Amino acid sequence: RGKGSILSAVDEPREGEDGQKSPAQQHALREQALTVRRCARELRQVVLEQFEKAAREGDHEQVKRFAGILGPIGLVESGLQAFTKYLIGLISSRATTEYDTLLAEISIPKNLESERRVNFNKAL
Repeated sequence: RGKGSILSAVDEPREGEDGQKSPAQQHALREQALTVRRCARELRQVVLEQFEKAAREGDHEQVKRFAGILGPIGLVESGLQAFTKYLIGLISSRATTEYDTLLAEISIPKNLESERRVNFNKAL
């Protein structure tokens, strides 16, 4: 973008004659930086909350969607913790279901032949 472009007035604040920004420009830049930081914080909070909501509800597609966003917005550590917690819960839930199914097959054998057909590998 050259000096004559429309965006140059927006992107490049005018400097004083000595190359320094005026106090008003410095104040405006500080305010803009604060706004950007606040918005980034709010975005991180909303994305993490939505991720946790999807995890609680077992919405795997939304979990994957938000997990892909966590790193790029600077939530690598907390995102990894939240995703690990989700995976542990998912594995635990599936293991409990498989265990209960296997236990039901073992607990109620109809005859000796049905006992021999209990599939322990299916629980894995």
